[in-house]
Amino acid sequence: MNAAISSAVLTTLLLAAPAALAQDGDNDSDAIATLAGDELTRGDYEDWLFTRFSAETILPYIEFRAIERAARDLGIVVTDEEVAAAYEAEAADKTERFFQGMPERYELDMQRRGYTEERWRERRSIEIRNELQADRIVLAQRVVTDEEIAERFKTIYGQDAEQTTIEVIFFSLYHDVEPGTAVDRDELMRQSAERAKIVVAKMREGLSLAELRELSDPIDNKFIEDGLVEQYRRNLLGPALDKAINLLDRPGETTDVVRMFDGHAAARLVVRKNVTLEEATPAIRAELAASAPTSAELTQLGQMLRERYDAASLLND
Repeated sequence: MNAAISSAVLTTLLLAAPAALAQDGDNDSDAIATLAGDELTRGDYEDWLFTRFSAETILPYIEFRAIERAARDLGIVVTDEEVAAAYEAEAADKTERFFQGMPERYELDMQRRGYTEERWRERRSIEIRNELQADRIVLAQRVVTDEEIAERFKTIYGQDAEQTTIEVIFFSLYHDVEPGTAVDRDELMRQSAERAKIVVAKMREGLSLAELRELSDPIDNKFIEDGLVEQYRRNLLGPALDKAINLLDRPGETTDVVRMFDGHAAARLVVRKNVTLEEATPAIRAELAASAPTSAELTQLGQMLRERYDAASLLND
């Protein structure tokens, strides 16, 4: 097998392929393919997989089973509904990011790699269930230290230990422009600035964020939720807007219209106050305890479970 093929793919060959084949029958003599009129059986295929790939995949396979065992021992249950929801979310994300939002292209890609949608769903469902189990085992055993809380506090609130909450509105350069339309960028920027000036005047008058959002455009920024940045930090929204925000002092103060790469924006200060480590600790502890497992934690989990269950490969004995 080509060395460029990852261990994850090799693991899938041993874990997912036999599971998918189980749908076609449980007997080693069941035919799964034909070659020049001869039947290729399930048993032949599984023997070939084991002989060719077991040395590379035995440890990932042991870890896979150890995760199942640990989840059972800890009472961790991943439901079929959770697996299905995770699969659908993953498929939607891949369809949008890699296949221009067209499911038929994603399905064609599966076919090119030898899968029907049903077979691919079976394979990923096996993997997703194990991934969710691993994530929950890590979270169940995670210990959040005071040092981690202090470091996170510094990251969130900075050296000044200050909480700053702002409201942000955005005016896209491409407001109401149909995709593929030829545009005059300078004219669109001028229109964006004019729209922004009118709405920012209402912002200064105290118009609510919900009403302001109706008059502006959606913001594609993971730090902004429905127009609100709960904890603003320097260098978060781009140099020009950051500079304007840092000049705000009192709640209700609003920046001037700020030119961005693809439009214009403005911000209004909601709160700016000092925060102590003591009062922030409960929320930070909860955040760290629930944050997604890191790759390092998942790697350590595999080693820890092999030791816990006294697991070892016997292939080379």
